[in-house]
Amino acid sequence: MKKKMARTLAVLMCLMTAVAFMPTFAFATTEEPVTGTTSEAPAVEQQEPAADEPAAEAGEESGTPEMTLQEEPKPGETVNVYITVSNSGALATDNGGKVMAQRELEVTDIDGDGHFTYDEALIAAHKKYNAEDGYATTMDSSYGTTVTKLWGETKTFLFFVNDKAIASGVGDYEVADGDYLNASVNLDDKYSADWYIHFNKKTVTVAQNESFQLEVKGCQGMAYPFATKKIDKEKSELFFGTQSGSAFNPLEDVSLDGDSKIELKFSDAGVYYITAEGAVKDTVTDWSVVPPETIPDIDCPVIAPACKVIVRDAGEAGEAIAAFAQKKKDAINKVSSSFDSSKYRAAEQIAALTAIIKANVEINLAEDEGAIDKAVNAAAAYIAALMTDEQYKNVEYYTSYKMKLKSVSAGKKKATVKWTKATRFDSYQIYYKKTNADAKYVTVGSDTASKVIKKLSKKKKYSFKIRGIKTLSNDKAKYGNKAGIKVYGSWSSAKSKKIK
Repeated sequence: MKKKMARTLAVLMCLMTAVAFMPTFAFATTEEPVTGTTSEAPAVEQQEPAADEPAAEAGEESGTPEMTLQEEPKPGETVNVYITVSNSGALATDNGGKVMAQRELEVTDIDGDGHFTYDEALIAAHKKYNAEDGYATTMDSSYGTTVTKLWGETKTFLFFVNDKAIASGVGDYEVADGDYLNASVNLDDKYSADWYIHFNKKTVTVAQNESFQLEVKGCQGMAYPFATKKIDKEKSELFFGTQSGSAFNPLEDVSLDGDSKIELKFSDAGVYYITAEGAVKDTVTDWSVVPPETIPDIDCPVIAPACKVIVRDAGEAGEAIAAFAQKKKDAINKVSSSFDSSKYRAAEQIAALTAIIKANVEINLAEDEGAIDKAVNAAAAYIAALMTDEQYKNVEYYTSYKMKLKSVSAGKKKATVKWTKATRFDSYQIYYKKTNADAKYVTVGSDTASKVIKKLSKKKKYSFKIRGIKTLSNDKAKYGNKAGIKVYGSWSSAKSKKIK
């Protein structure tokens, strides 16, 4: 087994090394938009078992967390996201007149519950970019926290994270470091059929006069919350352009091709935000009538998308490519060197190395610095949650301890069970089971060494055993991800007795 584990570790190490040397191509920075031109047009958390259900044996629960690589937030900390706001089909502006496209936003855990919600993100966004009284919510028994005012508007609204509609109220939906949020003040007040469209890339960096393509994807916000539909060129009327402040600057001769893509090229260096306005024909549902009525071929206004395009001159482009490649290399080195395998058992070593490989792949594929940071932070959080060998030993002080069942004496429809005390436990759990019947359990305090179990079936044979129970302290440094939970010692040897 040890040889097999060692071989597995060796393979993972080789894979990690290979990934670390994958070439890097994309690059990006964070800059304020400027006015420029295109070649086509201007602008710019173990319960005690039930009576009829045996408890889990000690050691059954793994100390290795499920590898979602989702960073676990802590009370008092913050996460950083990017937010875009669409107002009635066009990109909104902030209180200073700048376009609200992929704006950086620090989200605070306001209620200190250890979670960062979409609601907390919207509160932060209005405080920084709009006005605190420009946002309001109410509690709905069916949907939870419901937004009643967004960006000063009291209309209908839609909310998205990483190009998917959220499936709960804003007070329940959690956001994570590096997420892209899109909030929409809808234009269609009758059917709420605004179409969410987005580009396949959040950021593009190119040189002057370098052609590039963007794929346009979409879904009707209310009808297809988790699906993306291909946009039918013949059933859409979309106008693409750049936006600086509140001004939409159309790009002449830029339109969807048969693959739902547009081709662009800019002649002047600068930062541009590509967006779109218009409508897509689709079938909608009128929920205001009973029964609801389906209506085909309705012009669904689009929710304004945004792609940040950084156009550099030849010299800057070369420097930016080198700087972004170095950032990827540094990030990979940081993730790879963050794990000291000597402190962990084989299962955790494999889990950590797998997480590192995943992070390295994500770093190499990253197209902007936010994606790199998100991959690094997620891997670090996952590794930090793994149980070290020392933490396992601290937990095993309890889980590996086997109590001694001294005797079982039978009485009339009862039995007296005696054991040797184990001061390390808070309480003891006694198991007793009649032949061909379900097991039952009784819990007693750790200050006692015997227990009379009554209401047993006469002339029937019972089996008895005992184990200890300990609720660990919340010391995560000592117990890792087992801190604060109830653990069970090993069962004693069983003794059988026929009841009188």
